[in-house]
Amino acid sequence: MSRRRGSRWPNLIIAGAQKAGTTWLHNCLDRHDRVQMSSPKELFHFGMDDWNDPSRRAEYRAHFSPEPGIVVWGESTPSYLWRRDGSTQFTPQPNSGGDSADAIRSTLGDEVSVIVLLRNPVERAIAGARHQMVMGRLDPEDSIFDADPELGIIDLGFYARHVGHWIEVFDPGQICVLLYDDLEESPIELLGRAFAFLGLSVDSLDDHQVELSRQRSNTHDQLRRRLGVDSTVDLVVRPEDVLALEELYQEDHAFVSSITGNELSAWSNTDVMIEKLCTTS
Repeated sequence: MSRRRGSRWPNLIIAGAQKAGTTWLHNCLDRHDRVQMSSPKELFHFGMDDWNDPSRRAEYRAHFSPEPGIVVWGESTPSYLWRRDGSTQFTPQPNSGGDSADAIRSTLGDEVSVIVLLRNPVERAIAGARHQMVMGRLDPEDSIFDADPELGIIDLGFYARHVGHWIEVFDPGQICVLLYDDLEESPIELLGRAFAFLGLSVDSLDDHQVELSRQRSNTHDQLRRRLGVDSTVDLVVRPEDVLALEELYQEDHAFVSSITGNELSAWSNTDVMIEKLCTTS
């Protein structure tokens, strides 16, 4: 049996966004023979009010005791990306413990790598609303625009504010931004980019692991089945909801396009989004 090393700070944080493939990436990375990801996936430490309490810090570090040969070890808490500043009607006030990005930077310094996955914010908002409905926090007939800001349904898509803040806090080489669009089109290529960012080889994945990487994790249908929620009940999404969201997120679309070099034309194709997302006309 190999001897375990003492607890350490992680050197990888998957910071978000919610409903953008973080569970998939966490699981895929954990299958790599040089990577050890946390269990549970989401530890929430740097979003807690008392994250800097010595006992909390020790409890958090206890999740990371990498075996010899492990070069990347980390966790995935999508809510870390969220910059809560009360700046819009959809935005909750900051936590008393401060900002997650600042807390991570001050604690983990230059040694940490950060991966952020981003999804079309219109799709992400509706996926987030459906998740909250399944969890019993939103009724099917509720307007997502009237939802409690603490749920983050609308606010989490304001990528210019959230990701822009992380880019300001961390050095450019510490952050890798990936797109959910690429996960849907070519998951192996997306995984390869994540591995390359972390200095890992994709060659260590066997055929079984490659096949598993093509499977989605924590989907809406999987969550329904796990919680025993009636599959015939769905969130009411109207065309006007999609149009309003697309207009709301235009600045964020432009921001993500600028930092990734992708036009992201699908993010503004309201005809396709209405057909794909709406449950009523």
